[in-house]
Amino acid sequence: MKAFANANPRDLQHAVTLLGEARREGRKVALAGGGSDLLGMMKEHLVSPDIVVNLKAIRRLDQVTSNGSGVKSGGLITLEALSRH
Repeated sequence: MKAFANANPRDLQHAVTLLGEARREGRKVALAGGGSDLLGMMKEHLVSPDIVVNLKAIRRLDQVTSNGSGVKSGGLITLEALSRH
């Protein structure tokens, strides 16, 4: 597995900023959350990002919210939590 930098954004806007900066610099980025086997894929040389952005610490990405126009499920919602809604 090649060396990579790890980034832990404090909020969603910070994550978007990190992605934009990496893209402008020509660096490859992978997003990590719950339930993905990103490190396994990196060990198998299936993906080789320069930066891994860990989304697990971002609040409310693990929730389901509804408003007048529909329902949104966060990218870190588990199937168990989703089934309760």
